[in-house]
Amino acid sequence: SCAPPDLPEAVISKSRRGAEQACVRSGAQCQVYYYHFHKAGGTTLCAMAKANGLRVYLGANCLVRGVRWWEEEAAWQRDWLEDQPVDLVANEGGQWGEAPWPEGPQVGGGRGLLYVITVRQPLDRVLSHYHHERAAGKLRGVGFADFVEAKAFVHWRSNFYVRLLGGCAWAHCGEAHLARATAVLRSYFSVVLVSDDPTTYSFGARVLLSQRLGWEVVDPEPFSSRGTHSHSCAADELAGAPGALLQLAELNSLDLAFHAAAKSLFHRQLLDALAESKPPRALLRKIASAQQPLVPVAGERGDEFVATLSRVIFGVGSAVEEPEASSTEARRLASALTAPELDRSGYGGHTKDCRGVGGMPLYECRRRLVGSSSC
Repeated sequence: SCAPPDLPEAVISKSRRGAEQACVRSGAQCQVYYYHFHKAGGTTLCAMAKANGLRVYLGANCLVRGVRWWEEEAAWQRDWLEDQPVDLVANEGGQWGEAPWPEGPQVGGGRGLLYVITVRQPLDRVLSHYHHERAAGKLRGVGFADFVEAKAFVHWRSNFYVRLLGGCAWAHCGEAHLARATAVLRSYFSVVLVSDDPTTYSFGARVLLSQRLGWEVVDPEPFSSRGTHSHSCAADELAGAPGALLQLAELNSLDLAFHAAAKSLFHRQLLDALAESKPPRALLRKIASAQQPLVPVAGERGDEFVATLSRVIFGVGSAVEEPEASSTEARRLASALTAPELDRSGYGGHTKDCRGVGGMPLYECRRRLVGSSSC
């Protein structure tokens, strides 16, 4: 099947929580199923898993080659995965394909298997995919604006996330597929990371990979060189072709909404992890131990929510050796800050749908549509 199962979200969420509790009970490192969105930071995460002592097929980017195991029956999958000498298995490019077991995360081999995913700003992910293809010797003579506007590449540059998680694959994707994709994100995944920029990815990894997975090596920066070596900011790349940028945003209107939902869930998971940490100071010290500062570097837009968390924990400025926040303050983070709700105004549809959105003038809607893609 190309679509995730039509099971009640509460059923899958209950299964996910059971797997999380099994990880805690076992006292052992959890087994991880990593859903690898192409060009969203998965190569880095695979290398981090290896550095944490997880058994992975590093040369295969944490994939298991030659077996389309996700297409088998659930019982066969359980037996197969338990027999594999791996602690993290990735899936990149299968449709659904996405879930090892349709009824949700499972408890197998005496330990839970947790679902992890990384989401990147959609327009920048498309540009990174373009760079990847160019580095492989493809798309010669094709500029990025041409790539955006050409009919031949529409499925690779249009709502990639929703196509995979929403079940529409290469057919037309709509609001129902977006709703399904966000429901899958909420119900299946114990860790949602956002890799829009190095600071956000680093902060999220240090909090969630340590707290939810028990990893010790949690700074992605030393491992980031394994991916495509190219800066990817679609707004910068198409600065001289605003029409192409607008078209790219329109083609990815569903993915932009999915990305906003992913960021909201990412923020909530950060707050929950910080509030639940026992003792919280140990987690805060791990957050502060990065080789890179926790404030955005020059020219990096960053995540305002993450920047606010950083200021609350460390005060103004870069990371320090000893966090300033007390244990009590860390536990109050969840009530002191509220993760923003999904807000689609300004980029929720094609520009032809802008007119009349919330009484917003057409030019303002279009400005927000393009602005939502800025790096």
